[in-house]
Amino acid sequence: QRIDARDAEFFAKSLPKSDHWRAYSDFKDRIAFVDIETTGLSPHYDRLTVVGIYDGKKAKTFVRGIDLDDIVDEFAKYDFLVTYNGARFDLPFIKHEYPEIEFNQLHTDLMYPLRHIGYTGGLKAIEQVLGVTRSEDTTGITGFDAVRLWHEYERGSDGALELLLKYNREDIMNLETIIELMHPKFVEDAFSAASGAR
Repeated sequence: QRIDARDAEFFAKSLPKSDHWRAYSDFKDRIAFVDIETTGLSPHYDRLTVVGIYDGKKAKTFVRGIDLDDIVDEFAKYDFLVTYNGARFDLPFIKHEYPEIEFNQLHTDLMYPLRHIGYTGGLKAIEQVLGVTRSEDTTGITGFDAVRLWHEYERGSDGALELLLKYNREDIMNLETIIELMHPKFVEDAFSAASGAR
């Protein structure tokens, strides 16, 4: 009955966080793949610069000084969030700047189920292992480069912002590619674990 009602908040509270991925197929039509860019690693000393949200059809990028505040209403549209290292980084960073965002949705931080089946490292390392490609423009760009691109934009380079947004869009779109590739393996791993526990 709860699945029929699509009560995402109920499932978010009832399922252990490590099992939120199990509801992925049930909430695909209200999903957001999320990635942020910042000026550094600390939400206390650094700032959000870009928040990327991809719903499986359209990638949206929200930029500091232009439309970043729109993320408050945007996040309210989604029942399920997918990130990479988002539990420790992206969502707390957003929450620090926008405490009014509840984040009571289901949330799969892909870093954890991937690690559970033997895939470790950052998002770019995972992409390489899985054969997920990027455009020529963004191949090799790192988080440090993203900070540099933002500072170049602040000094007047529109091209730097354009490249930063392209990099962010590829991050969020690749999250969908990764979960689609790996979801069957998550299921297989969970089934094996359950069978072994009998």
